[in-house]
Amino acid sequence: MAGQNASYIIGRIKSEIPGMDVATALDFLDNNEDIYVQVVEVYIEEYIREDIDRALEASDIDLYRTRVHALKSSSRSIGAMELAKGAEELEMAAKASDLDLINAKHAKVMSEYSDLIEKLKDITV
Repeated sequence: MAGQNASYIIGRIKSEIPGMDVATALDFLDNNEDIYVQVVEVYIEEYIREDIDRALEASDIDLYRTRVHALKSSSRSIGAMELAKGAEELEMAAKASDLDLINAKHAKVMSEYSDLIEKLKDITV
């Protein structure tokens, strides 16, 4: 957070990252902006794309499902609902062992995830 206050960071997230539903995320946190910013910082620190990619490369569908489930949940917690939706689609595809759907959507969802991380880093640092 580097000396920036929570309201300032949240304002930047709302204005600079289209589609972020910060209001819903804050509702789950009793509108505590400081906690929201802490959750965003943990989200950045716990970047799991490499874990997800490795699980897919190893054809470990159970681990893949677990990791994209974590991505879905953590993305929802910060208001990244579109990313959460994409992760949920991957999770459901993994549950169904639908490798065609996973292969069709994986790269796009992971790209969105990486892009979001970079934008959040730019705002919070």
